[in-house]
Amino acid sequence: APDIITVSVDRGKGIEFFRGDRDRFILSGSRHVLRGEVSDGRPPFEAPFTLPLREDMYLLSVPKLLHGIEPAVEIFRTAQEPRQGADEPVDTGVTIP
Repeated sequence: APDIITVSVDRGKGIEFFRGDRDRFILSGSRHVLRGEVSDGRPPFEAPFTLPLREDMYLLSVPKLLHGIEPAVEIFRTAQEPRQGADEPVDTGVTIP
């Protein structure tokens, strides 16, 4: 991964990222173009990518996209906490003899 990269999606405003940074872009449609400028002197680049329309959120790895590693786009799912119904006992960790 580059140390510093400026990224824009679909002619949007460029955002500067440092190694390990993440941000969120809200996109509509499936076909997009990521444009980037890397701080190490490489020429600016453009990388098209496609998002399937079945999911709500995706993770796009800019380093993978930059180096042509597939898949650069992965489905993002949040970890859901188990829910307890009102009629289920809650484990408090206390034992009554």
